Amino acid sequence: MPLAERLFAVTDDAIQQILLAADSDDEDDLPLDEEDAGFLGEDVDSVGEEIIIERPVPQPPFPNVAHSSSLQPSTSSALEASNSVPQNGDRPSSVSFTSAATNDLPEAPRSKRREKIGQNEDTSFIWKPRKENFQMETIEYEYGTVNIDVDWSVEPNAYEVFEKTCSFDELVALIVQQSELYTKQKGIPFQTDAQEIRAFLGMNLVMGYHVLPSLRDYRSSDPDLQVPYVANVMPRKRFEVIRNALHFADNEEMLPRSHPGFDKAFKVRPVIDHFNRCFQNARKPSKQ
Repeated sequence: MPLAERLFAVTDDAIQQILLAADSDDEDDLPLDEEDAGFLGEDVDSVGEEIIIERPVPQPPFPNVAHSSSLQPSTSSALEASNSVPQNGDRPSSVSFTSAATNDLPEAPRSKRREKIGQNEDTSFIWKPRKENFQMETIEYEYGTVNIDVDWSVEPNAYEVFEKTCSFDELVALIVQQSELYTKQKGIPFQTDAQEIRAFLGMNLVMGYHVLPSLRDYRSSDPDLQVPYVANVMPRKRFEVIRNALHFADNEEMLPRSHPGFDKAFKVRPVIDHFNRCFQNARKPSKQ
């Protein structure tokens, strides 16, 4: 029984897709051997400030094969194909076909045609690093400016600078309010004023650098122990009453220890916040 010759319609895009494996998504996941990794490393080391990227040399297009219903192979192509097949059964090295009519093939999509045109053009790309132009706004800032409300036409004394820097009047008002609130919550009769709290804080300041073994020694009759700056300002019993009533925060607002927002420094937190705010407002930061 004679063998019938069969022809199949194969387009250029189909041949390129098969040979180039355009639909393969696994190429990026293939591991690199040592030789390929070395080549890539040399390429990275040779990169300079300017890189010229050129397209590869275009390959000759693959021949078109017509469909059997509309195309007939020429006699020369059939003889050339038959002569190229070796007698020992090995695969031929190349088989060439010629098409009698190429106008009957379906037209390639417009995007594919643009791609083909771009591949045939000798195009080169030049890559250069681009520097962004950042716009900076200059703001005048008086570094180290002192914002204390003091009459600098005359030399101020140390107490005046301390009082203005620490907003001492606000701190004293806070102590008076919270101390009276604490004694009221405890049911203890207690009243004080700003002048008495100022004297109390001044006495503690003196006792901070003039230290004696006992609180009673500041009012001792012995001349080597008595401190007039403390003994003549306030009696010892009144001093102890103010010290026991001294508070800076409302205890009823303190969260339990098991609460995630519990503050270990709750009882002195208003004082810390007060001094931080006053010191930041007293002078603008310097450059150093």
